[in-house]
Amino acid sequence: MTTAEVKEVRIYRDGASVRRRAEISLSAGVNEAVLFGLSANADPDSLRLAVPEGVSVLDVQVLSLKEACGKLPSAEIEEKISEAESRIAALGTMEKLWISNGDFKTRGECSNETVQGYLSALPGRLGEIRQKQRELEKQAEALKAEREEVKKRDAFRPVRTLLQAAEDGIAVIDMEYSEPDAGWERTYEIHTDADSGEIRAVTRARISQATGEEWKDVRVSLYTGNPSLSQKIPELRKIGLQFTPPPAYDRAPGARAMTMYEAVAEEPMALEDTGRLPVMGMAMNMAPAEEVDADTMTGYVLPGTRTVASGGTGTMADVKTDTVNADKRIVCVPREDPGAYLAAVIRTADWPLKPANAKIYLSGNYCGETFVAPNLTSELFLLSLGRDERVSCSREVLRSRTEEILLRGQKKTVNDIAVRVTNSQEKPLDVLVWDQIPVSAEKQITVEHDAGGASVDPDTGRLVWSFTLDGKSTEEKRLSWTVTSPKDKPPREVTSFALSRLKACPKCGTYMEGCLCPKCGHDLEED
Repeated sequence: MTTAEVKEVRIYRDGASVRRRAEISLSAGVNEAVLFGLSANADPDSLRLAVPEGVSVLDVQVLSLKEACGKLPSAEIEEKISEAESRIAALGTMEKLWISNGDFKTRGECSNETVQGYLSALPGRLGEIRQKQRELEKQAEALKAEREEVKKRDAFRPVRTLLQAAEDGIAVIDMEYSEPDAGWERTYEIHTDADSGEIRAVTRARISQATGEEWKDVRVSLYTGNPSLSQKIPELRKIGLQFTPPPAYDRAPGARAMTMYEAVAEEPMALEDTGRLPVMGMAMNMAPAEEVDADTMTGYVLPGTRTVASGGTGTMADVKTDTVNADKRIVCVPREDPGAYLAAVIRTADWPLKPANAKIYLSGNYCGETFVAPNLTSELFLLSLGRDERVSCSREVLRSRTEEILLRGQKKTVNDIAVRVTNSQEKPLDVLVWDQIPVSAEKQITVEHDAGGASVDPDTGRLVWSFTLDGKSTEEKRLSWTVTSPKDKPPREVTSFALSRLKACPKCGTYMEGCLCPKCGHDLEED
């Protein structure tokens, strides 16, 4: 049996293609060769052999290791462990005999010379026995460790092939197959500072495999085919008003939230071209990968060779670095969070990266983790760069009063809100503040509002204030709305993007979105 060593791996997002190589001595005519290395979960149907000119493949079979060798390699090690443990036990018995024989009270009369000779020799003999025991115990421990490693390869399968050679010689055989227990995960590092007009996005790959063997010094290429406090900026949902409250289910499943890029899309901002971003803080300075076109996907050939251990957290590799223009803004969502976030406004068309987690570095300092997923249907999107401790915001309910309109049989609820943003640093900041007003989903419910200078989306009730906040200052924005409705039909806030998709279950009356009732399990498709 010849071991085929892993020489090259092409790793996809989920799965890999592994190429192994072996050198075999062939005689002219038909030769049988057994190549070892096909992992337990490898797809045998994907197996391909590449042979040199003058050699042809007549037959290929995938066997179990026991079929090829008669017994598993771990079984041989198990026999050695048993033998070592048996010798340790025998030495233990011998030690007890030497000690018991030294008790002359239970024996007949012995001369003083005999007793003294025995007692003089006893420590030396016991020392020799214990030294041999320690040596055998170390040997057994080493064998047990080896057994655990070998057991990982017990499930590997040899490949038996018949090769016809035109002449005697050494043939280099390549064996390639698909390996499901491998893959890579995309992650980013976002490098910038609060004043820079650019963002440097480093795409990194976490490569992992669980085949049971170490891929040592192999060529690796990656293909795009097939993170305690969250740094994600809070999102606001549309608020609608209905007469009849859902009795058992308050929120529609799959309710759609207002996202960052939607607010930005309604508040266009100019993006200025700036110079290249300087490298800040400590960088990995890893050699870049070579990008190759692989038809329906993109490939990245990593430089040199690397070792990828089986299991564990995998190994990291830098794939590429992109630099994009960005306009910095402070984003506040006081309805959800009194904190503030530094965000970058980026043209969606300029962003070259797929959705993934990203670690944020500002001026070389690690600031947390966010998730990057731009909406490709919007012109601009916001990239969260983490919480900004220098800015705070608050939202105060100044008035919330309900009064009846007797002549009309209606009641009116008035809400006054004050939003304040404080800048504790010296320099001025560009700020976005998000809030919202409820939107009526009934003809008998009317909502009137004063947005206090904010832009308003009439369909979702979304409000956006965009302003420059001077250093060491606080700015206040006022918001008010009035809800008028029949006094005997109190409206209720329902958080949902599409209220029209809410319907009542015909059996229990629970409001739901979709066909399956979340309370009683009734399926409307069966009606």
